[in-house]
Amino acid sequence: MVDRLTIKRFDTEIESPYITKPLHPDTLTKILKENDAIWYRLYQITSNMNEIKHFAEIEGNDLGYSFSAYVKTSFAFASDAREQIESVGHRNSLLIKRPLFTIKSSLTDLYTNKAFFSYEHSVTLISSVYDSMNTCLVELNNKLNEKVS
Repeated sequence: MVDRLTIKRFDTEIESPYITKPLHPDTLTKILKENDAIWYRLYQITSNMNEIKHFAEIEGNDLGYSFSAYVKTSFAFASDAREQIESVGHRNSLLIKRPLFTIKSSLTDLYTNKAFFSYEHSVTLISSVYDSMNTCLVELNNKLNEKVS
């Protein structure tokens, strides 16, 4: 069954992991008492930055598998956004954030609910993200070819 699966890679562009755009002053005054997670998400929305980017999918007529392959970005604050957070104060958990990319992939048999393949790797450089995505797909293809043999 697994031998009929084909992995299709997307052209995935990884953005800078730095949020630089500040919130509108009216927005800032309305969220002063909210928790840091809400602040973090609002800065992401304001900067139009996506936390999850998919980089591959499976092709084939066999629907007995669930597959995911994505990069999750943890953003850090810089420039005007960082200055805005510093000016408010009491938001140190946002200021200590560092950029991090986590590359994850899994292939699961839906009938047995057993993971056939799992991959997770965290990196801090954009160039390493692309290397890790390639490594992930090579390992998956090796695993698929091993199963067929």
